[in-house]
Amino acid sequence: TVFNHDIYNIENSLKQYNNISSLVKRLASLTIAYDNDTLHGMWYYPLRDEKENTLEGLSERLELIKSIGINNIFITPLALDGALFPNSMYVYSPKAQKNNYEGYSNYLECFISLAHSKGIKVTAFTQTFMHYDSLMKCNEDWTYQIEMDGTRSKGSVNYLDICNDNIQKMLYDYYSELMEYDFDGIEYDIIRYSESSLWNYLNVEKINKTSVKDPGWTENSINKFINEYNLSKDSDIKSLVLNSLDIRIKWLEYKENELIKFITNTSKIIKDKNPNVIISAAVLSNYDSAKKAYLQDYKKWLDLGILDVVEPMNYNCVHSAFINVYNNYFNNNEYSDKTRMGLSNLLDGNDIIEDFIQLKYSMKYGYVIFSSSLYLNNIDYIKYMQLIYKGDR
Repeated sequence: TVFNHDIYNIENSLKQYNNISSLVKRLASLTIAYDNDTLHGMWYYPLRDEKENTLEGLSERLELIKSIGINNIFITPLALDGALFPNSMYVYSPKAQKNNYEGYSNYLECFISLAHSKGIKVTAFTQTFMHYDSLMKCNEDWTYQIEMDGTRSKGSVNYLDICNDNIQKMLYDYYSELMEYDFDGIEYDIIRYSESSLWNYLNVEKINKTSVKDPGWTENSINKFINEYNLSKDSDIKSLVLNSLDIRIKWLEYKENELIKFITNTSKIIKDKNPNVIISAAVLSNYDSAKKAYLQDYKKWLDLGILDVVEPMNYNCVHSAFINVYNNYFNNNEYSDKTRMGLSNLLDGNDIIEDFIQLKYSMKYGYVIFSSSLYLNNIDYIKYMQLIYKGDR
């Protein structure tokens, strides 16, 4: 009897806690006024839900996304088993080919058309220099970016050899093929090198090889650098970079210029096809680190006009960390009108109240949520975002 009584008390306490928790979430959602004039985006990974296998199911999925206030879907053009459309760079997804989207030539065309019919814009979320390994039609060793120690460059993913003219040409063709579809925007992600430590040694002449991490050391890239700076054909570039500050600076300059050249050319391809397409980049949230360690100088890219908008990936579940990044971009920052927040509290946390707080801060400038697999499977998030979008006070 005592045991049963204790169980009853625990169950009753849990019910009270859940009621209080729901009330707090509801109150938090009430503080947010939906802004129809700003971008409410979501990074979207396709064909992860069985509903998407049919035209009706895909339409239902898009209705769900619209119901939580998303007005721009950032869809990656690749599923887990390949691309959503036939193209020259990646294998065509067998799953996408198997599905029947009556009246449309493929999944991508269907997705964009259905989204537009519901008033939702669509942006191609491209992970530019991510090496997709077996999904690439050309998956040979020379396509990979290499570290100074001879291993493949790898952060969370393998990287393509950015300085390779053949890789750049493959990507130019791919972006040109993407532009055959009615996208409202094109986004660059993983638009950077993997991390380098060379920037730590720009105040010394010589450095210790064992302490250096640096990407871009393919034979192609080294030979291209030699030609660019009129160095001797038999130069030991690794030794020169380690022992000469002048060569070290030139090496970093060369790699950064290759990246800028690629973005410039790709953005021109995109704008030539459709000047109204918005070109954005998902970038590392710490600008100083991005610029130095990854050669991702996105403020320079904005100044050059090769990007329209940037989205710092402010993926923080700790509120103070989120606010620090937010303030860096929106307090007296000349680039605030070209910035939208990349948000993902649920990547490391589980308190959706923090999501609501972050949304409230980001509503004025716009935001993109990472990612669909986290947020579309969170029942509470959907329920309260539907109330926010409807303006149900």
